[in-house]
Amino acid sequence: MTKFTRLGVCVGSLLLLMIPGIIPVKAQSSNSFSISPPNFEINANPGDVIKNTIKVQNLSDQKLDLKVKSENFVAYGEGGQVNLTDEESTYSITKWLKYDKTSFSIAPHQTSLFNFTLDIPKNTEPGSHYGAVVFATNDTDTQQQQGAKVVQEIGALVLIKIPGAVTEAARLDSFAPEAMVFQSPQIKMNALAENTGSVHFKLTGDINIYDIFGNKIQTIQIDGKNILPGSKRLFDQQFEFQGFGFFKASLEMFYQDGAKELTADSSFFALNLQRSVPVGLAIIILGGGYLIFRKRINKAVKVIIKG
Repeated sequence: MTKFTRLGVCVGSLLLLMIPGIIPVKAQSSNSFSISPPNFEINANPGDVIKNTIKVQNLSDQKLDLKVKSENFVAYGEGGQVNLTDEESTYSITKWLKYDKTSFSIAPHQTSLFNFTLDIPKNTEPGSHYGAVVFATNDTDTQQQQGAKVVQEIGALVLIKIPGAVTEAARLDSFAPEAMVFQSPQIKMNALAENTGSVHFKLTGDINIYDIFGNKIQTIQIDGKNILPGSKRLFDQQFEFQGFGFFKASLEMFYQDGAKELTADSSFFALNLQRSVPVGLAIIILGGGYLIFRKRINKAVKVIIKG
């Protein structure tokens, strides 16, 4: 019975990243090889022919035989993950991807440059189009364990944005702290945004923290993340906060080069026990000392005042 395990295909931060934010901006790797960059963000026009290169590194002590194929992907979950699929959609680019070779070998601990071409049809509709260049080990490189065959795969995501009559729109589903009361200085705020348009884009922004008097005491920059059309993305921002008491958090997120904005407000209570407990103990000790020695303290104060 054959069982295939895919490694490194899901991207953590879709566009998730896919664009910084959907995909981490570093080489993706399996146990035996890595690729870099892990994603391509391309602005193009219908009829363009675009060439790019992927660096593939053999991390093992043996010769590595790889095969290459094109696949589509779809977003799933709220963490920027993607699933590779053979199914075609209006966003697919698998037919646009052209390769000089579909298989090649790399010597142990060596690097090979793999070239691919994007041949964009002249009748391409405006909006987002995406797919993946997938590298997989051949059967000769798989490990046989109890009759199971393990094939390692890594995909470099390719996202293309075609200008024209597109809809760039988003909405904010929620914004709230992970807990209403934080006992440590580590604060975590969660915002869930949805791409309701026809093109992918990156959301960026800030979280401003205000005290009960309305004074801004801290600004936290949000890590920019991309969202594919029809998908949602969770922005889980963690930061260090030294305040104690009740605070308001105001969210401001921007897209379309800052022309459009999403806003929301929330609140939380920070105990910050690392600071409040020692201060509380000091107050208790001082208060108790005053109660015990208050007559002497009051007498000494009177003497000082009278000179």
